[in-house]
Amino acid sequence: MMENAEIIEIINENSALKRRVSLLEKWISRENIEQFWKQFIEINQIHRIGIYGYGKYGRILLKQIEKCNIDFLCVIDNRHENIKCKYDICSPDNVPELDVVIISTVGISSLDLKKRMCDAFDDLIVTTLDEILDCENIIIL
Repeated sequence: MMENAEIIEIINENSALKRRVSLLEKWISRENIEQFWKQFIEINQIHRIGIYGYGKYGRILLKQIEKCNIDFLCVIDNRHENIKCKYDICSPDNVPELDVVIISTVGISSLDLKKRMCDAFDDLIVTTLDEILDCENIIIL
């Protein structure tokens, strides 16, 4: 017979999987995703973007946004010392001046990260990939 802790773990894993599938469905269903990101950047007058998280979603997001010809793009990640990419890699504790940080992690952890980033950096606009893809109106500022 399964223990309560095992049942809770299975439920949590299932919920996390559902959140990931939901995000992917929103992302894939966007027609012309490159145009979407260009509009998002232009309408919000974004010149300096930080992408929080260099996992699968972060790397996909980075590839899509780098086509938009912005002034500065960096990756923010707890594993910053182990990441190799052509952009600046920053610790979450040492974020450069940015217009916006897009959190690419999924689920409850992204909301926790957003709160921590907003608390740590007063003037920083922090949003999640999920929030952006959810919006019909892409104005965040």
